[in-house]
Amino acid sequence: MRILSLSAVLALLAAAMLVAAGCTTAPPTNQTTVTTTTPTETGPVAPNATATRCAVCEAGGNLTPTASATVNETANASFIGTTWEWTALEAGEGSIVVDDPAKYTIVFGENSAYGINADCNVGGGDYTREGSAINLTPPITTLIWCGEESRDQAFLAALANVSSYEFDDEGRLLLRLAGQGDQMVFAARAGDDGATGSPPFVNATWQWIAQAGSDPVQVPAPSRYTIAFASNGSYAIRADCNTGSGAFSANGTEVTISPPALTLMYCGDDSLDGRFLAALSAVTGFEMDAQDRLVLYMANPAERLVFEKEA
Repeated sequence: MRILSLSAVLALLAAAMLVAAGCTTAPPTNQTTVTTTTPTETGPVAPNATATRCAVCEAGGNLTPTASATVNETANASFIGTTWEWTALEAGEGSIVVDDPAKYTIVFGENSAYGINADCNVGGGDYTREGSAINLTPPITTLIWCGEESRDQAFLAALANVSSYEFDDEGRLLLRLAGQGDQMVFAARAGDDGATGSPPFVNATWQWIAQAGSDPVQVPAPSRYTIAFASNGSYAIRADCNTGSGAFSANGTEVTISPPALTLMYCGDDSLDGRFLAALSAVTGFEMDAQDRLVLYMANPAERLVFEKEA
């Protein structure tokens, strides 16, 4: 056996000490050193408010957009069911002051439908609204020529561009037009407040001339489709070759017409008697237009029956 010298033993001991020292050196630079600090009594430092504050988060998911803040909630309650008369188009040099606002009206129903009078024509469509934003589908209307002086085309063109609405301090309805800075101005029809009283269509016979809505029609023989309302709440009706009578009730602008007791003759394949009777049973309200015509509308105000007073 080989015996190491004293100098060799000392050399081996020194090498072992160097290896041991290498195991306790600092960790590689790609490791993270966690430094523990004691929190101060004031708590963690708040983040920069301008960078992290979230109004939607603080208010919850139903935060109303700023744009809708202009809608007067008190006036907004009368948005539905009121007959709004068009008084002006405010459009800079192209502004219009409407001479006869009663000829140009709009009524918004609770079921997202609207009805209009555009001078001598009637019709309607659908609408959606969210906050102050509103969108109107193009209306389906009767197609009567109202004359060169009529504002009907300007009225319909402006409605096609409506994008939002609000109420001003006078309670007028403002329909704002998309991308133009223009607006249509409407005033509530005088007396359109649901007041009770004798309706203006009683003690007269009315001839059905048209129906507006999803399936419009011009009645070819209005004298064959008539209804006469009496002040005692009864009515007499002619539905083409059949006649009969029934009862009605009116409260403000609301109207209910009960089905009539009617003769049951067959009036031919081209008769509108069934359609006439079905529409009358669905009537929910009325208005008198600027031509003194009686307009009976349904729960969907776009669905309208138009009558002229019999001479």
